[in-house]
Amino acid sequence: MSFKEATSILDDLQNMGLIGPYMGGSRRDILLTSEEWEELASAV
Repeated sequence: MSFKEATSILDDLQNMGLIGPYMGGSRRDILLTSEEWEELASAV
């Protein structure tokens, strides 16, 4: 996977509201709990 592909995936996750925005080398915040993730994953 290229860097461009990886950043595109992160941008998609951000647009979906799952992770926070890029903050200059810091880790992005995860914007949902594990319970919310399980609920979303089971709905698919």
